[in-house]
Amino acid sequence: MTLRESLSAEAVHSSLTVNSFASPVSVSAALRWTMDPDILESVMGTFRESIQVANPKRPKHTVSLEALIDTGATYSWVPADLLQRLEIKPLETRPLKIASGKVIRRKLGLALMTVRNKTMPTPVLFGDRGSEPLLGAVTLEELGFSVDPIHRTLVPATAYLLSLF
Repeated sequence: MTLRESLSAEAVHSSLTVNSFASPVSVSAALRWTMDPDILESVMGTFRESIQVANPKRPKHTVSLEALIDTGATYSWVPADLLQRLEIKPLETRPLKIASGKVIRRKLGLALMTVRNKTMPTPVLFGDRGSEPLLGAVTLEELGFSVDPIHRTLVPATAYLLSLF
């Protein structure tokens, strides 16, 4: 089962559990909401950004993608077949808690990501085939970006350093 299918199944289950009087209309609405990225985008205030992904060992060979900005995700997520095409190798497998509370495991590697002419190596999860690429919080912070949710855009962020002197 893919992440999207798992989330969809969990959303329907949650809808039925929370609302014991759930009608077929509410179940249908829950499925549409979790399956349609355009509905998710308009409801959640999310947006997409053009990114380039490369293998740190071959930085000139890139793949361009549109990624959903997801500050609720710790790591970035790119379909595994694209990472394999770039010859990015998994370094380890990480447990991840999804919105339903369920824990899944996915491989994690290191990729070069470029957003708005800023490039940085960053951890990336090997996503399900055909899944939507996500730009997560770690990558955004490493690249020096924050999110302006009102204007649905990335803005420069100032990093923090705790000083003891």
